[in-house]
Amino acid sequence: MLGVMLGYGLLMAAYTAFVRMVDIPRSIDVPVQLAVAVYYGIPAAVVVTGAVVAVRTRLRDLPRIRRTAQLMSVLMPVAGIVITPITVAFAFATDYSAAPPVVVAEIAMVLAALAAATVLARRLSLREARTASDTLHPDTTRVRPA
Repeated sequence: MLGVMLGYGLLMAAYTAFVRMVDIPRSIDVPVQLAVAVYYGIPAAVVVTGAVVAVRTRLRDLPRIRRTAQLMSVLMPVAGIVITPITVAFAFATDYSAAPPVVVAEIAMVLAALAAATVLARRLSLREARTASDTLHPDTTRVRPA
């Protein structure tokens, strides 16, 4: 609850700065591609940065977590780029409905893509750690005699 309150307070404090950054005079002609890149790119960068920082700080005791975070910083934007047109196509197919089940389905699609990128990053980082002499299945538990 405290995190929600702090986040809300920060958003309200920074709201005027956000409006000033986006609200430009009509005399300035901004290409649509640039506007879309800024509008969607900034929140995407915040999400990716937050995810990578969270993984690096909260899971720092796990092996190969640095490599996992590096791969996440590459794979999560790719997942976002891939899932965006799919989500837009789904929204188009539902006539851009704002019905709760449709919105929940769109959110679930995006979260599934980001989760898949995270899982893939972890699997790839652990696969790199294995040596050529390892013959065990990757999901087996290794027990070393004392």
